[in-house]
Amino acid sequence: MTGPVHWLLIDAGNSALKWVLMSLDGRVGPAHGSRRNGQPTDTETALTADWRERVGVPVQAVYGCGVTAPVLMRAVERAARHAFSLPVHWFETQPLFEHDGVVLRNGYREPSQLGVDRW
Repeated sequence: MTGPVHWLLIDAGNSALKWVLMSLDGRVGPAHGSRRNGQPTDTETALTADWRERVGVPVQAVYGCGVTAPVLMRAVERAARHAFSLPVHWFETQPLFEHDGVVLRNGYREPSQLGVDRW
């Protein structure tokens, strides 16, 4: 594999999983895909094969947000380890985010009730 380095971004939703490669300069990379949620072993096998066949560039990191069943999130993690030898770094909902003068406050009494895909 040659060329610019990319991140694999994953959205593990309630009914489907979507993924895209992004270059480090913010451009959409050469591959993306989606699949309906299914059995964990089927998900792991399909994602591993899909990523091995379709991702022809170096992947530096894998990031995801997930509101799907934890068992499917673990299947995604195994697929990323098989395909790239990388862990998935899952984003989590926070009560407060501050960076570079930007402040976001989660207004939910229980911050985790706001899905990370909405955060």
